[in-house]
Amino acid sequence: MILQEVDTFIEGSKGLGELQGLQALQALECVLKKGLSMSEKETRLEHLQNDLEAIATTVKKTAQQCQGNNLKLLALLRLLESLHQEIRDGLFQDSLPDNRQALYALLKDIENNGGWPHIYRMRLQNFLCNLIPEEEHP
Repeated sequence: MILQEVDTFIEGSKGLGELQGLQALQALECVLKKGLSMSEKETRLEHLQNDLEAIATTVKKTAQQCQGNNLKLLALLRLLESLHQEIRDGLFQDSLPDNRQALYALLKDIENNGGWPHIYRMRLQNFLCNLIPEEEHP
């Protein structure tokens, strides 16, 4: 019954605002914390992977639509950074392990699957490379 409610909630949250998406992730987290069978956890993981792929596709499509407009692309980058910080400082920190075995499993996963997620910022020098020196202007 709970799984059906979470599925319904997740399906209903697709395409909605970021708040509903975060609520869907919270609901999924609650379900995963309960004693589910391995096949139910795998099914949940598949749904999450599908949702993440849909989010990535939407972000890429939005970025392509903003191509050439640096202010819109900057707004998109700021939104992604804000979401990253919100998830990291809220949901992720709240979900950190409270025992050594779980901490070891998390650290092993981080090591095996690409390290710690981080959003890099451009350096000011990269902006300046695109400027044409003033003496070259007619």
